[in-house]
Formats: sequence, C-alpha cells, structure tokens
Amino acid sequence: MNLQNIPVEKLAHHPKNPRKDIGDITELSDSIKAKGILQNLTVVPAGDEYYVVIGNRRMEAAKAAGLKTLPCVIAEMDEKEQMETMLLENIQRVDLTVKEQADGFQLMMDLGLTVEELSEKTGFAKSTIYHRLNVAKLDGDVLERKQVSMKQLIELEKIKSIEKRNEILTNYGDSPSFSYQVRYAAEEEKAEEAKEKIIELVEAAGIPKSKKYKYGWEFGFETLQKICYRGETAEIPEQIESGEFYITGSSSVIIGKEIDEEREKTPEEIKEKKAREERRKKAKQAEELEKSIRRKAVKIVTEFILSPKELSLSEEERKTLVIYSCGQSDEISEAVPDTLRLSEMSAEGIDESDTIDSVLKKNPDTILLIACSGIPLVFRDFFGERTENAENFEQIVEILKKYGLRLTPEEQALVDGTSELYEEAEE
Repeated sequence: MNLQNIPVEKLAHHPKNPRKDIGDITELSDSIKAKGILQNLTVVPAGDEYYVVIGNRRMEAAKAAGLKTLPCVIAEMDEKEQMETMLLENIQRVDLTVKEQADGFQLMMDLGLTVEELSEKTGFAKSTIYHRLNVAKLDGDVLERKQVSMKQLIELEKIKSIEKRNEILTNYGDSPSFSYQVRYAAEEEKAEEAKEKIIELVEAAGIPKSKKYKYGWEFGFETLQKICYRGETAEIPEQIESGEFYITGSSSVIIGKEIDEEREKTPEEIKEKKAREERRKKAKQAEELEKSIRRKAVKIVTEFILSPKELSLSEEERKTLVIYSCGQSDEISEAVPDTLRLSEMSAEGIDESDTIDSVLKKNPDTILLIACSGIPLVFRDFFGERTENAENFEQIVEILKKYGLRLTPEEQALVDGTSELYEEAEE
C-alpha cells in the first residue's frame, strides 16, 4: 500500500465519477476541522495530479476546513476497476435519488457486470436492480420535474416502448389518471403488436391490403375471416383463410372478397343487407338523440355558472361523478377551475375567471357538475346494444335532472334502455 500526504491542489474529482453533487459538507467540514481526516482517500495517478476514486466529499470538506495536505492511498487500478469502485461506494448511499442509483447500476452493467454479480456486490435484490435499470432508461429531466413514486415507475414497466413511457411520465406523471393512462397505453401497445403479427401472417399468405375498403364496416364485400387483435378475444390464428384482400378495422383484421353484384342475391343476403341498413338508420337516430342530450347537459351547466343555484350532491352522486369524470378528460381533471375547456360549451358570458371562481368557491361540488357535462353520454353502439357504461351514464343524467335537465320521451327511452332503437336480444 502506497500511502502519501498529497497537497490538495494536486487532487481532483474523477471525471467519470457518477455522483456529481457532493451535497452539504458543513457538518463533515466542522468534524474534520476538529478531529482531522480519520479515513484515507483512495486516488489514482493522472499525469501531474491524482483523481480521487474514494473520498470526494472528504476532500471538499477538508479544503473547506483549511487542510493543505490529505492522506491518500495511491492505488493501481485500470479504468474498469476505478469505475466499479466509485459506483459501489456511491450506490448504497441513502441520499442518492432513484435516478442516480439507476444510472449507477446501468454504468456497472456497461462495464460488463451481470445482474447476479451486482446483487452479490451491492446486496440489492435482483428484482430491485431490474427495476432500477428500467428507471435508467427514462428521461432524467422529466423524472426530476415530476414527483413520481417507485410504485408508479414500476407500473410504467407494463409499457415496452421507452418513448411511450417518457410520454406518459411527461403528460401524466403527477395526474390522478396516471394508472389509467399506463393501462391504456399497455393495452394499445399489446393490440398493435398483435395486429402487426396478424398482418404479417396474412400478407405472407399472399393476401394484399384492400385499396377500396378502409374500415371493415362498409358494404360491398363478404367477410371470410375476422381475426380480433384487441382485448380478451384477441388471437393469433393457426390458419389464414384464402381471400382477395384484407382490411384493418378498429379491433380486428378482416379477410374478405368482393360480392358479385350481378348474380342474384340469396334470401339470407337480402335479409342481411336489409338488417344492416336498418342498423345504420337506427344508429344515426341514436347519435342525434345523444347529441341533443349532451347539448342540454352543457346548457344546464352553462346556466348554473351564470346564475348560481344551491347544489347539494349526495355521497353516492358525488362518488358517481368523481368516478366517471376522472380520466375522461385531462382538461377536466387538471384545469376545470380556471378554464372550462368543454368544446360544446359556449364561451359567451362565462369567460371571466372571477365569475367561475366565485361559483366554485361558494360551492365546490360545482366542479363535479361541470365535469359531468364533458362525459360523452353514449348509450347505444352501432350494433344496437347498450354500451358498457350506459347504466352509469344514466345515473349522471338522473343527477342532471335535479338541476333542470328535461328529456323528450325518445331521449328518455334511449337513456333507460327501452328505446326501439335498441336491437332485441336474441333468445
């Protein structure tokens, strides 16, 4: 061991030390001033000076305490050994940020260490190291700005794309809808992967993409095979049916062929065409009714803002509105108190923030009423069935009725599920 007292002006921070911020050294400096250096620094030769491998904080504290020379062990280490030593010294410090620790693990991996070796050298569980390595892939500037927990960072691992992880972190890192956005992005990513795999198989079977049909619900072709790539029914088929073309729909890849318009239609085809036309007509009627309901809902909220009335929501009503307004719109969850940002709400007469603020201060529940007017309120899907959230939207309509919402018999029937626009359930 080569121990020497080296002048402080000959000592320098190692340029590749992963820890850039030495933190507060006041107490350490006071201790050194009183007791001197109790532990040697470890350094390596670097031309006319020495790089400090272990003891950077002690060096700065000693300088602040007025020491002119410091006891140093001059070590013989190659670059890999220097990096590993510095990383291991810093990796377990309690004042390291998650990102600093993550970058440290990544640097050691870059030096050739395995996760098993890292676990053995640092004492961290392999699962912890894997999680930190995922953190190292994220944008450091965004991590510094957003107050995210380790639980949220682990949630992000559900998404494979690092670019998408950073996007979610940037836009929703401090939003109540963070978990929802992560789940949605992960599901979309999974669906996109399945879609690409299915298309690859279909094209490998010699089936080209249709230039005529784009969505899958148009008329004029016969569906030979429908392969779902989204949700629980997603599948990668073992066999691809032969066809003239394929279409990429919103949730499935459809293999089809043109219908010969010259030949006489079978009774089944005539019946199906008539049924499709009827569904289309009903879907259009339902859409118009839904638009009317939304316009009325927005009008109620607008009038409420302009002419404040007493608003008293029950615990159950408040719960309903919170559940179905959060996640519907980032504008609602993040900025309703300042700007309504509802596309259907007229800005005329309600653009003065003091008017809006005064209503909200007087009755905080108003924000929930505002939020519910931004919910889509879609009750019937294209195939004539009630949507998954129709029952919940019905509850919201009932709440709005307390504050002046009035529906026509046709609108009410659509809301409560008794409308003739719904298809009869098959027995």
